[in-house]
Amino acid sequence: MLKIYGVPISVHTRKAIVVALMKDLLHEVVPVVPVVPGSPPADWRELSATGKIPALCDGDFRLT
Repeated sequence: MLKIYGVPISVHTRKAIVVALMKDLLHEVVPVVPVVPGSPPADWRELSATGKIPALCDGDFRLT
C-alpha cells in the first residue's frame, strides 16, 4: 500500500493524494508536520532526506 507522509493542508501533499485517488491507488495518509517536534517518525530522515513533505513510500520504494 502506498503511504503518503504529510498533511492534507499542504498543497504538495494534496497533489499526491489527488493523484492516488484519480489512479484508484490504495493509499494511506500518515500525518507528518516536520517542524513540530515528535511529529515525524523516527526514520524521517531516511524517508525524506530534505525533511520536506510529502514523502511517498510503497514497500521498499521511497520518493521525496
